[in-house]
Amino acid sequence: MFNKAEISKLSVEHQDIVAKIEFNKLDRRRRLWEQAHGRGFWRKHVVGIVCTMVSVVCAGLFMYLSRSEPWLAYPLGVAAILSLIGLESARVDSRLDALLELMDLDREKKNSPDRPEDM
Repeated sequence: MFNKAEISKLSVEHQDIVAKIEFNKLDRRRRLWEQAHGRGFWRKHVVGIVCTMVSVVCAGLFMYLSRSEPWLAYPLGVAAILSLIGLESARVDSRLDALLELMDLDREKKNSPDRPEDM
């Protein structure tokens, strides 16, 4: 992009625009990093709580119905297991997407012809 000498020659408005662009790049990278490390609120807490509640309810119904009506219990047991598998696959998928996007950003930064050395 620009180095410090080129930015200092720009007008204040243009410097502000360049600063906002760089801030947005860094903020996007920070959010991707947090997502890759599993620190996103939505995926970590809300989806986890809902899927855990579904699996606990299904497991409880499985245990209750397995004595009286076992033909109803087994689909509930399968639903509980599938709920937990779905939760984990959603978390892994989200983290892998973020890691791949971070790798793409690093490659672009590494291969860019006009890399500033002092920024």
